[in-house]
Amino acid sequence: MDWVWTIIVAAIVLCIICITIGVVIIIRCSEDDTIRKKNPDFQEVLVGNGVDVKTGRYIYGDPHFMNKDGIENYRTVVTNSHLNGWKVILSDIRTGKQYKCSFIAQAVIGRDPVVRRAETRMIIPDGSVSKTHCRLLISGDVLVIKDENSKNGTYLNGKQVVGSPVLRDGDRITIGNSTFRVHAEKER
Repeated sequence: MDWVWTIIVAAIVLCIICITIGVVIIIRCSEDDTIRKKNPDFQEVLVGNGVDVKTGRYIYGDPHFMNKDGIENYRTVVTNSHLNGWKVILSDIRTGKQYKCSFIAQAVIGRDPVVRRAETRMIIPDGSVSKTHCRLLISGDVLVIKDENSKNGTYLNGKQVVGSPVLRDGDRITIGNSTFRVHAEKER
Protein backbone atom coordinates (compact mmCIF):
# COMPACT_ATOMS: atom_id res chain seq x y z
CA MET A 1 0.00 0.00 0.00
CA ASP A 2 2.93 2.37 0.61
CA TRP A 3 3.96 2.20 -3.01
CA VAL A 4 0.47 3.34 -4.08
CA TRP A 5 0.77 6.48 -1.94
CA THR A 6 4.28 7.09 -3.32
CA ILE A 7 2.94 6.96 -6.87
CA ILE A 8 0.02 9.28 -6.02
CA VAL A 9 2.33 11.84 -4.35
CA ALA A 10 4.78 11.67 -7.29
CA ALA A 11 1.91 12.21 -9.75
CA ILE A 12 0.64 15.23 -7.77
CA VAL A 13 4.15 16.76 -7.63
CA LEU A 14 4.59 16.18 -11.38
CA CYS A 15 1.23 17.87 -12.08
CA ILE A 16 2.20 20.87 -9.94
CA ILE A 17 5.53 21.19 -11.78
CA CYS A 18 3.80 21.01 -15.20
CA ILE A 19 1.23 23.63 -14.19
CA THR A 20 3.97 25.94 -12.87
CA ILE A 21 5.96 25.63 -16.11
CA GLY A 22 2.81 26.34 -18.15
CA VAL A 23 2.02 29.45 -16.11
CA VAL A 24 5.59 30.73 -16.49
CA ILE A 25 5.45 30.24 -20.27
CA ILE A 26 2.12 32.07 -20.51
CA ILE A 27 3.44 34.97 -18.41
CA ARG A 28 6.62 35.20 -20.50
CA CYS A 29 4.67 35.24 -23.77
CA SER A 30 2.34 37.96 -22.53
CA GLU A 31 5.33 40.03 -21.34
CA ASP A 32 6.93 39.79 -24.82
CA ASP A 33 3.67 40.95 -26.44
CA THR A 34 3.39 43.82 -23.93
CA ILE A 35 6.96 44.94 -24.71
CA ARG A 36 6.27 44.83 -28.44
CA LYS A 37 3.06 46.85 -28.07
CA LYS A 38 4.69 49.48 -25.84
CA ASN A 39 7.75 49.90 -28.08
CA PRO A 40 6.86 50.51 -31.73
CA ASP A 41 10.57 50.30 -32.67
CA PHE A 42 10.59 46.53 -32.16
CA GLN A 43 10.84 44.51 -35.34
CA GLU A 44 10.86 40.81 -35.98
CA VAL A 45 13.68 39.68 -38.23
CA LEU A 46 14.92 36.31 -39.39
CA VAL A 47 18.55 36.07 -38.27
CA GLY A 48 21.17 33.65 -39.56
CA ASN A 49 24.73 33.79 -38.25
CA GLY A 50 24.08 37.19 -36.68
CA VAL A 51 22.85 38.74 -39.95
CA ASP A 52 19.32 39.83 -40.88
CA VAL A 53 18.59 37.36 -43.68
CA LYS A 54 16.39 39.82 -45.62
CA THR A 55 18.58 42.95 -45.54
CA GLY A 56 22.02 41.46 -44.93
CA ARG A 57 22.58 43.77 -41.95
CA TYR A 58 24.41 42.54 -38.88
CA ILE A 59 22.17 42.39 -35.80
CA TYR A 60 23.40 43.21 -32.33
CA GLY A 61 21.25 42.23 -29.41
CA ASP A 62 20.33 39.40 -27.14
CA PRO A 63 20.54 36.08 -28.96
CA HIS A 64 17.31 34.10 -28.92
CA PHE A 65 16.71 30.50 -29.93
CA MET A 66 20.36 29.63 -30.56
CA ASN A 67 20.93 26.27 -32.19
CA LYS A 68 23.91 24.02 -31.41
CA ASP A 69 26.12 25.87 -33.93
CA GLY A 70 25.48 29.23 -32.26
CA ILE A 71 23.38 30.42 -35.18
CA GLU A 72 20.05 32.12 -34.63
CA ASN A 73 17.70 30.45 -37.07
CA TYR A 74 14.33 31.54 -35.73
CA ARG A 75 12.61 34.87 -35.51
CA THR A 76 14.07 37.25 -32.95
CA VAL A 77 13.03 40.73 -31.88
CA VAL A 78 15.40 43.67 -32.16
CA THR A 79 14.99 47.44 -32.03
CA ASN A 80 15.58 49.83 -34.90
CA SER A 81 18.61 51.20 -33.07
CA HIS A 82 20.25 47.81 -33.53
CA LEU A 83 19.91 48.18 -37.29
CA ASN A 84 21.77 51.50 -37.59
CA GLY A 85 25.18 51.09 -39.11
CA TRP A 86 27.27 51.54 -42.21
CA LYS A 87 27.12 50.16 -45.72
CA VAL A 88 30.50 49.93 -47.45
CA ILE A 89 31.24 49.08 -51.07
CA LEU A 90 34.83 48.59 -52.23
CA SER A 91 35.21 48.91 -56.02
CA ASP A 92 38.44 47.50 -57.47
CA ILE A 93 39.87 50.36 -59.54
CA ARG A 94 41.54 47.98 -62.03
CA THR A 95 38.81 45.35 -62.56
CA GLY A 96 35.65 47.13 -61.40
CA LYS A 97 34.70 44.18 -59.18
CA GLN A 98 32.74 45.24 -56.09
CA TYR A 99 32.79 43.91 -52.53
CA LYS A 100 29.92 44.94 -50.24
CA CYS A 101 28.97 44.65 -46.59
CA SER A 102 26.71 46.25 -43.99
CA PHE A 103 27.61 46.33 -40.31
CA ILE A 104 26.96 48.24 -37.11
CA ALA A 105 30.17 47.78 -35.11
CA GLN A 106 32.98 46.49 -37.27
CA ALA A 107 33.77 44.54 -40.40
CA VAL A 108 36.83 42.41 -41.07
CA ILE A 109 38.43 42.58 -44.51
CA GLY A 110 40.55 39.61 -45.54
CA ARG A 111 40.72 36.45 -47.62
CA ASP A 112 39.61 34.02 -44.87
CA PRO A 113 36.02 32.96 -45.64
CA VAL A 114 35.45 31.49 -42.17
CA VAL A 115 32.93 33.66 -40.34
CA ARG A 116 33.30 33.68 -36.59
CA ARG A 117 30.27 34.24 -34.40
CA ALA A 118 29.11 37.86 -34.34
CA GLU A 119 31.52 38.91 -37.09
CA THR A 120 30.89 40.61 -40.41
CA ARG A 121 33.50 39.75 -43.04
CA MET A 122 34.28 41.16 -46.46
CA ILE A 123 36.11 38.40 -48.33
CA ILE A 124 38.70 39.39 -50.95
CA PRO A 125 39.99 36.20 -52.64
CA ASP A 126 43.53 37.36 -53.37
CA GLY A 127 46.75 35.67 -52.19
CA SER A 128 48.34 39.07 -51.41
CA VAL A 129 45.55 39.77 -48.89
CA SER A 130 46.10 38.45 -45.35
CA LYS A 131 43.47 36.18 -43.80
CA THR A 132 42.50 39.05 -41.48
CA HIS A 133 43.98 42.05 -43.27
CA CYS A 134 42.23 45.07 -41.73
CA ARG A 135 39.10 46.18 -39.92
CA LEU A 136 36.52 48.86 -40.53
CA LEU A 137 35.30 50.23 -37.19
CA ILE A 138 32.60 52.67 -36.24
CA SER A 139 33.94 55.38 -33.94
CA GLY A 140 31.14 57.75 -32.95
CA ASP A 141 29.74 59.12 -36.21
CA VAL A 142 32.75 58.26 -38.36
CA LEU A 143 34.20 55.17 -39.94
CA VAL A 144 37.86 54.29 -39.29
CA ILE A 145 40.21 51.70 -40.74
CA LYS A 146 42.77 49.71 -38.76
CA ASP A 147 45.45 47.41 -40.18
CA GLU A 148 45.59 44.01 -38.45
CA ASN A 149 49.37 43.52 -38.77
CA SER A 150 48.89 42.32 -42.33
CA LYS A 151 51.89 41.06 -44.30
CA ASN A 152 51.62 43.65 -47.11
CA GLY A 153 50.11 46.50 -45.07
CA THR A 154 47.02 48.60 -45.67
CA TYR A 155 47.24 51.96 -47.44
CA LEU A 156 44.75 54.84 -47.32
CA ASN A 157 45.08 57.34 -50.18
CA GLY A 158 48.66 56.15 -50.78
CA LYS A 159 49.84 56.38 -47.16
CA GLN A 160 50.37 53.34 -44.94
CA VAL A 161 47.66 53.01 -42.29
CA VAL A 162 49.07 53.64 -38.82
CA GLY A 163 46.62 53.76 -35.93
CA SER A 164 42.99 54.25 -36.94
CA PRO A 165 42.56 57.02 -39.53
CA VAL A 166 39.09 58.16 -40.62
CA LEU A 167 37.79 56.50 -43.79
CA ARG A 168 35.61 58.73 -45.97
CA ASP A 169 33.41 58.15 -48.98
CA GLY A 170 35.57 58.42 -52.12
CA ASP A 171 38.86 57.45 -50.41
CA ARG A 172 41.16 54.88 -51.98
CA ILE A 173 42.46 51.95 -49.97
CA THR A 174 45.10 49.48 -51.06
CA ILE A 175 44.80 45.98 -49.64
CA GLY A 176 47.42 43.55 -50.89
CA ASN A 177 47.93 44.15 -54.62
CA SER A 178 44.50 45.74 -55.20
CA THR A 179 43.40 49.35 -54.85
CA PHE A 180 39.74 50.07 -54.13
CA ARG A 181 37.54 53.15 -54.32
CA VAL A 182 35.47 53.36 -51.12
CA HIS A 183 31.78 54.10 -51.12
CA ALA A 184 30.65 54.39 -47.49
CA GLU A 185 27.30 55.58 -46.25
CA LYS A 186 25.60 55.60 -42.90
CA GLU A 187 22.43 53.53 -42.76
CA ARG A 188 19.37 54.65 -40.81
